[in-house]
Amino acid sequence: MPENNDASIDQVADDDDATAVSAAYASIAAVNRDDEGPGCLPGMMAGTLVVGMIGFILCGGCTWWLYQQRTELAVRTIEQTYLPHLEQSYLQPDEKAAVTEMLEEFSKDMQRGKYENWQSSGVMTRIVRMPIFQWGELNVVESHLQQRQGEDVTEALKILSRLRRAIEEDFLTSVDAESVLAPVMVQDDSLLQRSIAEPLDEDAVDEVVVLAEQFVQRMNIPDKQFSDVSLEKILRRQIEAGLTEGSY
Repeated sequence: MPENNDASIDQVADDDDATAVSAAYASIAAVNRDDEGPGCLPGMMAGTLVVGMIGFILCGGCTWWLYQQRTELAVRTIEQTYLPHLEQSYLQPDEKAAVTEMLEEFSKDMQRGKYENWQSSGVMTRIVRMPIFQWGELNVVESHLQQRQGEDVTEALKILSRLRRAIEEDFLTSVDAESVLAPVMVQDDSLLQRSIAEPLDEDAVDEVVVLAEQFVQRMNIPDKQFSDVSLEKILRRQIEAGLTEGSY
């Protein structure tokens, strides 16, 4: 029996030693985990910063490249956008021919390197701002009004002539003109993505006149008939201003 007791005591001692060793290893593992630090977070932050810097550099490079391509972009805008749109516009044949000739001449001069980038972009800014296509849409509204009878027709035509004067004075932009003409326009699949609603609704035409009157009154356009306003002269003046002064 004494021998069995000694064996039991030895077994207990061995178990205690194993438990102590396990506890020691667990303690060491816990210390190691505490010493691991923040992990991969700093690396992720650094990587994000590097990616952001690269993106900023690429964005700046693209902007600089586009800035140097202003003349080429202006040529493409005229030849691929404006000239095809002019063919589908409501401009009178003589107006359409004159505007097309000026834009083609300007495009050819840019291709020959006659103008600097700031001049090309300056002219294009003024052309885009100018309501060239809306000028033709005003032609349609005026032609419709001329078929009416009465004093209100004379007054309406005077108001639209004042609106053309606002274009000449550089008050009415293409965006403003679209807003004024919105009552008689519909969305479609044409190049301009909009066209005159046919047949014209009388109430819609009257609404255009009302909107035009509100605009010319805000701009203090004199209350009289203007018959000497020319789209060709306005466009030529804008091109000349763009070449000497740049954009607005």
